[in-house]
Amino acid sequence: MGNTRNAVLLSAIMLIAIFLNLIILSYHPDLWWDEAVYISVGKYIYSFGDIGFFETLRPPVLPLTLGFLWLLDFNPIGFGKLIALLSHTLLIFLVYIVVKRIYRSDVAILSSAFLAFTPFVYLYSNKILTGILSGVFAMVAIYFMVKDDKPSNKNLFLSGLFAGIAFLTRFPGGLVFGGLLITLILKDIRRPKGMIKNLLFLLVGFFIVVSPYLIHSLFTYGSSIFPLIEASRQIESTPWFHNQDPLFYLKQLPLRNVFFVFSVLGLFYFFRRKDFKDFRKNTLLITFILFLLYFQYLEAKNIRFSLIFLSYLSLFSAYGIYGILKIFSKKRLTQLLVLVVLISFIFGVSVLYNSHIKHLSQPDPETPHHRFIGYFQENPVEGTILTSNIMIGAYTNNKLVSLYDWKFAKQIYDSYRGESPVLAIDTCSIVCESSDRECFDSKEEFIEYVRRENVERLHEESESCSYYIFEIK
Repeated sequence: MGNTRNAVLLSAIMLIAIFLNLIILSYHPDLWWDEAVYISVGKYIYSFGDIGFFETLRPPVLPLTLGFLWLLDFNPIGFGKLIALLSHTLLIFLVYIVVKRIYRSDVAILSSAFLAFTPFVYLYSNKILTGILSGVFAMVAIYFMVKDDKPSNKNLFLSGLFAGIAFLTRFPGGLVFGGLLITLILKDIRRPKGMIKNLLFLLVGFFIVVSPYLIHSLFTYGSSIFPLIEASRQIESTPWFHNQDPLFYLKQLPLRNVFFVFSVLGLFYFFRRKDFKDFRKNTLLITFILFLLYFQYLEAKNIRFSLIFLSYLSLFSAYGIYGILKIFSKKRLTQLLVLVVLISFIFGVSVLYNSHIKHLSQPDPETPHHRFIGYFQENPVEGTILTSNIMIGAYTNNKLVSLYDWKFAKQIYDSYRGESPVLAIDTCSIVCESSDRECFDSKEEFIEYVRRENVERLHEESESCSYYIFEIK
């Protein structure tokens, strides 16, 4: 009876999640910066550098996927959105499957509901981003680790392999590998031979996927971890662009979903009931702690960063609230379980009525920003486009050169002006720290410099941004 009820509830949760994402997508929300970068990097890879734009700090899985779709003449934007929607739905399903194998199906259904109906998730679940997708591969890695009471060599290999894919999808996703590694060491610490054998299969699975990327980085950049260093440097170099409150996640996550408060109780039950004696339960706890410590350590904090560990937070929240619900009779337990799922659903649906969510309105193609981004679709050019806004790359098949920093914009412009027929400037695409006077001065000087030298083909003004497209003479 309970399994049938939960199967129905899970199906309903997944269908509602798909429905919510489809409603948001029906508004044709604008592409975000990172989405455009992943598409541009994919084009760059499959065109051998003739089209698109490359950023070293981007992990390869999503760009490779989007670029391959583009190579087959599919729309990388439309199919990228489909991948995002399917990833979110699959993660909800995987959380249920994994938690059900370790705990009760009731805890599993609550975990899936909390993950599915956390409102802020829908800001990102229909975006071509890596957090949820990496979370899917991480959860598959955990599934193979906890599938059986004693993980087989094959499952350990597959666990390592999917942990490697999680890492190559979003670098912090590799923390799941650390969780698996620590779990195996703790599990087999009194059996050194067995531990070494198990670790070997896990390591082989992980590095069979990751090694080609590390070797490529070594020969290309001189360091196998150069992309990781660049990614970390990018985040840490602009902490002012993110929230820096040390208690950010502790404050914000319960505000985004009140049921996350019960994660404290879930952790209390975990230790009180000595769940740590079960290596499968330990896998989830250790992985959750690693993710939490890492993102807590980062000076720059963003609610979006929590997507990758939200599954584990949902689990411990579900475990905590189930510990309260199960004191009731079986009949009342079922009613309360459905009630909690229903309340969680109401929270989730509230995303559609949030006036602060800008993408829940039809984009206006006549805004200065849209006319700027769409200029090259209506006025295609041959050759390289010099630009401060690489979002153009998602809509064109030109090679892009990024100005990336106002302080170096003139130097980059002078280096590439001979091979580029056009220059596209969006004054809001490169952000200056409020106290960085040199950055603001460099921006103004550069714009004046190129205006004197070139033919202006487009000039649009919005409330806070200026948009220019110049034909380079």
